[in-house]
Amino acid sequence: MNARWGRIREWFETHAPELTNHLRPGATDAEIRQAESTISLDFPPSVRASYRIHDGQTDDSYAVGSWRLFPLAEVVRQWEALRDIEHEFEFGDWDSTTSIPIMGNGGGDLLYVEHAPDESETPVTEWRHENPIHDVKAPSFVAYLDTFLDALDAGEYVYLEGDGVLVHEDDL
Repeated sequence: MNARWGRIREWFETHAPELTNHLRPGATDAEIRQAESTISLDFPPSVRASYRIHDGQTDDSYAVGSWRLFPLAEVVRQWEALRDIEHEFEFGDWDSTTSIPIMGNGGGDLLYVEHAPDESETPVTEWRHENPIHDVKAPSFVAYLDTFLDALDAGEYVYLEGDGVLVHEDDL
């Protein structure tokens, strides 16, 4: 995980130096355990390892595959909000007993992983709030970051300096 984040930071420093400052310092094991305890769900090992390196991004940064990696406190807030909405309205499209929101696009859509009590990796799945679709984006968070890094290396992302956003060329 350290090598992956090192490559991401290196790309940022070369192509979008401002984004490097948007990566928050890592969380402690105690902070990660507290977040897991609060939502009563265990992170997959790669997600836990990632949070040790960077506790998400600042509020105004969408730079990991055009998504914002939530700080742990935001993971908890998002999970609680979705749990409460599902409880109140019973839409049936968000399962707070297994789903952990880890990234958002600023428009209400999320990327989530599933509860990993056996320390297994779980898929990264996109949940779209307006048309509840659960679309698997990668078999694990490691695979998600690897795909993102491959796209960075292939020049598929463009940094919109004025907006401070990294956008995939297909979304321009």
